[in-house]
Amino acid sequence: MRPIAAPTTMKKISSALALVSLVFCAACGSNGIGGFIGTGNFSNSSLNGTYVYQVTGWAFGTGNAVQYSEAGIFTANGSGTITSATDDVAEETTGGVSTATATGTYHVGSDGRGFVTLNFPGGGSTNLDITLVSSSKMLMIAGDNANATGIGEKQTSTVLPTTATAFVFKQHSVSTTQDFSTVGQFTLAPDGGVTGSADVNRGGTINGGAGTASPLTLTTPSSFSAPDATGRGTAKLVENSGTTNFYYYIVDANNIRLLTSDTGVVGLGRVEAQTGGPFSVDPLSGKSFAFGSRADDNGGLGAANTVGSFTASGGAIDSGSLDMVQDDNSFTNIALNAGGTYSPVAANGRTLVALDTAIPSTLQQAFWMVSPSRAFFLTTSDSNDVGKIEDGTADQQQGTFSNSTVTGQYAFAMDGFDDQAGAFIDRVGWIQWDGSGGLIWNEDANSSGLLNSPGPLSGSYSVGSNGRATATVNSLSYANNDIVFYLVSGSDAYMLENDPGVEINGVMSKQSQ
Repeated sequence: MRPIAAPTTMKKISSALALVSLVFCAACGSNGIGGFIGTGNFSNSSLNGTYVYQVTGWAFGTGNAVQYSEAGIFTANGSGTITSATDDVAEETTGGVSTATATGTYHVGSDGRGFVTLNFPGGGSTNLDITLVSSSKMLMIAGDNANATGIGEKQTSTVLPTTATAFVFKQHSVSTTQDFSTVGQFTLAPDGGVTGSADVNRGGTINGGAGTASPLTLTTPSSFSAPDATGRGTAKLVENSGTTNFYYYIVDANNIRLLTSDTGVVGLGRVEAQTGGPFSVDPLSGKSFAFGSRADDNGGLGAANTVGSFTASGGAIDSGSLDMVQDDNSFTNIALNAGGTYSPVAANGRTLVALDTAIPSTLQQAFWMVSPSRAFFLTTSDSNDVGKIEDGTADQQQGTFSNSTVTGQYAFAMDGFDDQAGAFIDRVGWIQWDGSGGLIWNEDANSSGLLNSPGPLSGSYSVGSNGRATATVNSLSYANNDIVFYLVSGSDAYMLENDPGVEINGVMSKQSQ
């Protein structure tokens, strides 16, 4: 990455997570598949046009680590050259965001794996390891002395809507003083004015101490400035518990991405146009949703990583299950009891969901419907871990599920830390599923700033009827069936490495070849 200052502090890291040599499990086995080549028809021409990108994670200095976020816009010419880029970087120990322009190079192999390098006129570079899902979307990890993961998306618009448009958004930020998440809905007026409401968790306090009875109101001067020619601008969201400033990046008419720009704060966010509202018909009833979320807790690295699914009907959560690694403790295939509930969905898409689990724990979440089949959510209460700051995404499950549901090659990215190995771990690459219980896993992995490619690894998998899949990857897994997937469909899934002391999660999407 391009550092904006030398890191001077270490925040939220146990002594076991000091900088180490590459010691994670995937590099130590011998069950690779020599000479195996992935499938695909990708090439440099697959990356052609302008892309918005976001990554967040940890940058390493001399014996120190500091959280950072990086976002921007680059243009690829279809033949290996980055002709222009604008890159924004924020680190929690420095004074705000540093912005630089760049040019660079990139490469895409036939299987969709490759790299993007941004070179800055003042020296330094940002190196990103990528795997393409399609020519419009790529998953990425940092390839520098850093651990970070993110996404790149093709830009098709550089202007804000010219009519009042409803959006749902979520953002997650950390700082040296307080971590916080915000999930909500707003209407963006043609003049950039913002009206709406949101649920906010600041340091474990929900909505300024008011709880979940009602969300906070977004007040003046909440606004979006006019974007520049690249689709980049500034935004501000103001509510009673505080003000958050952002840089924003337009992806298309329905999607905007955010980088928190307040001094000493590191964070990213997503803004998606709301469809299907106002919600007069229950959008949850009779459906199953798969979800994934991540949490901090103002004192521990990676407080929780959770994936799961639930089935809802008429105000009740009828069934479901989840997998979670929380404060180094692993919970596997935990059933959701039938006592779960959700409140009537408001016209703006907000509903309060209570998942009654067998941990025992009650997870209370504020869902904001992006559409009848998608939601952003904020965890407002967890009786098993009071005070964590958690947010995530849920998507309606489509189709039926069995081993044959996952067939072909899928891009994936995961990130987090591995206390057993004493290292931060990021992974990007692809998984080939044969449709009958066998898989091949090929990754580039960054372990505490050191990049490694262990080569294709063999494995096995099993898919349950609720879309929960488990996999064992030879030379990577600590235990059988420790890689868990909750399938949204035959094309997408939320992922978790469910081992004690290993808090690594991610996403998977089928490649378009």
